[in-house]
Amino acid sequence: MIRSTLLTIAVLGFSFPLAAGADNYVEYIVDYSGSMAKVDSGQRQVDSARTALIKGLAQAPNDSKIALRFYGHRVSKDQMELSCKDTEVVLPFGNTDLVRAREVSSLYEPRGYTPIAHALLQASNDFPSESEGRARTIILLSDGEETCGGDPVEVIKQLKEKGFNVTVHTIGFNVDAKTQALLEAIAEAGNGRYFDAKGADQLYQAVEEASKESFTIDKTSTDFDHGGRAIRGGDDFASAIELPFGELLKLDHHQRKKEYDYFYFDLEPYETISLFGKTLELGVNILPDGRSIESKSSSAPRGAFEVRRDSDNKPLLWSNHIGKFNENTHLFHAHESGRFYLLVGGDYHIHKDGFQFLAERLSFSGEDRIKGGITRESASPLLFGKTLKIDTHLGSD
Repeated sequence: MIRSTLLTIAVLGFSFPLAAGADNYVEYIVDYSGSMAKVDSGQRQVDSARTALIKGLAQAPNDSKIALRFYGHRVSKDQMELSCKDTEVVLPFGNTDLVRAREVSSLYEPRGYTPIAHALLQASNDFPSESEGRARTIILLSDGEETCGGDPVEVIKQLKEKGFNVTVHTIGFNVDAKTQALLEAIAEAGNGRYFDAKGADQLYQAVEEASKESFTIDKTSTDFDHGGRAIRGGDDFASAIELPFGELLKLDHHQRKKEYDYFYFDLEPYETISLFGKTLELGVNILPDGRSIESKSSSAPRGAFEVRRDSDNKPLLWSNHIGKFNENTHLFHAHESGRFYLLVGGDYHIHKDGFQFLAERLSFSGEDRIKGGITRESASPLLFGKTLKIDTHLGSD
């Protein structure tokens, strides 16, 4: 078969610089349960955790607000009922003080059970009223699962439903698969990240990384262009609206996770379009009752879309999730004519002013044509940053 062949080469991806500041409220919840007395590579796990904590706090700007909460640090396991309530804010929110943090962390020894759910619930009371509307984060470090019958994931969900907006990062220190699954679920419910650490060195790295992310906030909104025409797609394939090309767009509503706006577009054989997406600084948490809690957080903004073919089962051809403060462009090539669908939505809630997208049909001028060599020795130099059309016909062999 003879055909004109389109060669499209693009490597696009940009990130936005972030700024640190005093708008961060970060609370560390550290496991002091009995299992933290175990020795790992010649050092007790609790001692590794103490060192990791100080390394993490060292990432904080001097004017950041931090707090420390421990659990399992006062009551031994022979008093289960009391031990399962044993959690305490040992350092209330205040400016970063490494000396005081080191002193406090050395006052206690591993003793009791692991009341993660109760500790998370109590931590919600530690954040002062002035933290409302600011970036609030909990970093939970544990070497084991919940042992007091609580449901940490449900606690996070209930707090968010009540309007307490917080990002929760979790760190698993030498944990088994069951504990890792729990900590991952807690992080997912808290719109945060899970960090796995095997050994002290990985723990230091995990706490430092979680801390850097928590102490980094978005730029002010004046640094972002919130432009784009607000638009609403159809509710399903049957009601999809035509996708406008060449126009920067954004949804006119917050998008609940796992829900989509539907747009359609028609392509000719071998036609190519570019699909651009960009996240800004705004995130949103949509509660079951429909209320929306907007946020500015280092882990808040998300965007996603996918392309499907018009056929009986609408197969997925391509999908793209765009993380925080990022943008990228995908070039979509049609091998045959037909109708296609762009679905805007994904696995995260999307703020209506936090995600922009743009579709463009690619056109080609004479300057875009290129003729390559016919052997390795006669190869032509490849031009980067251009969409190129090969100036010849290629046979099937």
